[in-house]
Amino acid sequence: SVNRYMGEFGARGMQIELSSQDADGKEVLEILIDNGVQPVLPIEAYSGGQNELIEDCIKKSLSDLAIQMRGVSLGLAAYDEPATNLEKVYKNVFLESLHTRCSDGRFPVTLVISHDQTLISGFNKRMTIA
Repeated sequence: SVNRYMGEFGARGMQIELSSQDADGKEVLEILIDNGVQPVLPIEAYSGGQNELIEDCIKKSLSDLAIQMRGVSLGLAAYDEPATNLEKVYKNVFLESLHTRCSDGRFPVTLVISHDQTLISGFNKRMTIA
């Protein structure tokens, strides 16, 4: 489902691969990105905005997996300064995705903490704390 979320952001040519490796006696999760052009690269090779997009897609797919495994959702999603490094078009896609996940019942309560006016203006209900 992570690559489905990547497709929603228009990154259909990018495929995320997750693998675990043993590094110095510790199991480490490695996130590799196949962009269809360059060799498969680790997530660290991508820009801040690309990293943020990839991380958001992974978070959403992990929460979907948890719902499928448990058959229940807490119904709460919380974000602290999300989409900070995303371009405006991707911020709008991020907002649409949040609204969809909220309205379809998976996360009816979504808390977004942000200073970004694009994100703030994307919500009808908001609270400003000065």
